Amino acid sequence: MTGRDYTQVEEFMEMIVKWVFRPAISDAIELIEDPPGRKPHTSLVSLNEWYSILSAQEKELVRKVATQAADAALFGLFCAFDGVRNIGLNGEIKIVEDGHVLNDNLNLHEIYRSIATDIFE
Repeated sequence: MTGRDYTQVEEFMEMIVKWVFRPAISDAIELIEDPPGRKPHTSLVSLNEWYSILSAQEKELVRKVATQAADAALFGLFCAFDGVRNIGLNGEIKIVEDGHVLNDNLNLHEIYRSIATDIFE
């Protein structure tokens, strides 16, 4: 692994945090605040009714739960990519960009954790 390889993976993780992690939180909250469609799914309607009566402090706690869930999902995904979480596959999972394997001999879950340092603020 070269410094360039590690830098590419860090940049990849920064994009994941920006374009996957953060939108997952805001999208989940938006679904609850304003369920889409003419006839939203009953589970979203129920969540909306519950959420709408929460105080601002309670809504912030819901946002924190969504943050924890998004983080746990991504961390678990990268653990699976690294082979430290068994998901029942018999081979390796590789992330390839322009023919270059980004996660060769790297622990993505550790790099993700080092990049996603401000997520619980």
